Amino acid sequence: MEETKGRNYYVRQLMKSMSHYRFQFVMSIIVKAISMSAPFLSFYFMAQLVDFDNGVFQIKALLLFVTVLIGVIFSYLDTYVSHKMSFGIVRDLRDRCYEKIERIIPSSNHRSLGDYEKIVNGDVDVFEWFYAHILVEWIATVATIALGLAAVFYVNRLSLVICIITILLITFLPCIKTKQAEEKGYELRNYGGALNAAIIDGILGVKDILTNNYKHEYMLGLMEKSRQFDKCREKYNRSGMNEKRITELVINLSALVIVLQLVLTNGAFDLKTILLLFLFSTNIYGTLQQTLRDGTNYGFVYGAAKRVYDLLNEEEVVKDNGNIVSIEDDRQKKWNLEVKNLSFKYPDTDKNVLQDLNFDAKANEIVALVAPSGSGKTTVANLLERFWDYETGEIYINSIELRKLKISALRKYISMVPQEIYLFNMSLADNLRLAKPDATREEMINACKMANAMGFINELPDGLDTVVGERGTKLSGGQKQRIAIAQAILRNTPIMIFDEATSSLDVAKEIEINDTLQKLKKDKVVLVIAHRKATIEMADRIVSLERAV
Repeated sequence: MEETKGRNYYVRQLMKSMSHYRFQFVMSIIVKAISMSAPFLSFYFMAQLVDFDNGVFQIKALLLFVTVLIGVIFSYLDTYVSHKMSFGIVRDLRDRCYEKIERIIPSSNHRSLGDYEKIVNGDVDVFEWFYAHILVEWIATVATIALGLAAVFYVNRLSLVICIITILLITFLPCIKTKQAEEKGYELRNYGGALNAAIIDGILGVKDILTNNYKHEYMLGLMEKSRQFDKCREKYNRSGMNEKRITELVINLSALVIVLQLVLTNGAFDLKTILLLFLFSTNIYGTLQQTLRDGTNYGFVYGAAKRVYDLLNEEEVVKDNGNIVSIEDDRQKKWNLEVKNLSFKYPDTDKNVLQDLNFDAKANEIVALVAPSGSGKTTVANLLERFWDYETGEIYINSIELRKLKISALRKYISMVPQEIYLFNMSLADNLRLAKPDATREEMINACKMANAMGFINELPDGLDTVVGERGTKLSGGQKQRIAIAQAILRNTPIMIFDEATSSLDVAKEIEINDTLQKLKKDKVVLVIAHRKATIEMADRIVSLERAV
């Protein structure tokens, strides 16, 4: 992203994100201001109790109780209203981030998965503090301080001058350190993202780490990232603690000066006046100090905002500019796929992975794409799904150029069984319903039978209701492939792509799956990417990509 974007840009983005919560925002400020201001009334009636008078003492005590009760009620309402608003904004931002990641992650490689997770879960959560505490508190604090200064002026005008000078001193230090806090906050968020990425890599790759006896080297790298994060966090926290110590010193000196000037100017010790001024001034300073203390987290907020909004504004390699939302399902016109003069190279590389590729695939036939590893077979599948975009050449489905279709529409017509299968940590039935949410039990069983999966499913403790573990760790590679094939069968799309879909199966099961593909090809375009001889030989046509590189 552009380095010229600074604090004001990210503040504007944060304010835009709350555009649908304006009413809740205003209510949060009002409730917060009342909650902060209620103690002034309580302090006033508290001071009145110094003049003990049997006639009005009980009334004053009752009024004190009422004002304290009001403060408690509005303090509760403040927590409820402001957090309901902030949680709603955070939820919306998290959804936006995930939708953005969905669009860019297939064609993005400059961030790790751990960094994405840190943005969606960690950085976005920081905004709860900004909306519920920093922003609302700052505005409500201004109103509360104005009311408090008016109360001080009512009691003693000279004390008002002392309070204003103290407020300026308290506010000055955090203001001059804002830029430093922003830089440290952004640095801290980045170190946190790097540490999170290393931890997730270690968890996901623990078997490879142990198999390769890489534990010592991995732990050294993890500890180094942890040290960098802790060192950065220590610097950030130390800066905040120094501000806190100086602020407390200024507040204590101010209280002492107020008492001294009252004694010197009045020539007497007026307990009621001193008590009032002490309570009023400490409430003003306490309110301001708490707000500024929350404001020290602005560095965190700025760092998180930069990471979140840079992600949201990241340029998308694949542009969803199509306007066609459906392809006419004309049974008289069979489905067909046509690739013309297709060339493609990955960003930041000079060599084309594909060069002037031409082939077509029609309904009722299986077309095998063959070539040595690294020759672009999977790239073709990714281009058909529009995980990447091509600049040279065309791809047509039923004479409609791929880029004229909305991406969401395109994926209604294409299903793919990828090389690497990801199953979610839920039951087999729930994983199958990802392909067809309203699938009946009978439909799932039939799909699994066609995918040659019912044999091992029946041996599982709970059959289709067996939870497969995170990433499907309770199943073998071949079993996961057959579940993915069953998902594709359930989707029943007119174009089906199988990317090395039988690579983890033994020969006998591969032959059975190939027989299933022969049955599936009726009225469908079936594209298989394969190395294995049996899969290639069962295809109706073979397209070699070696001539397209």
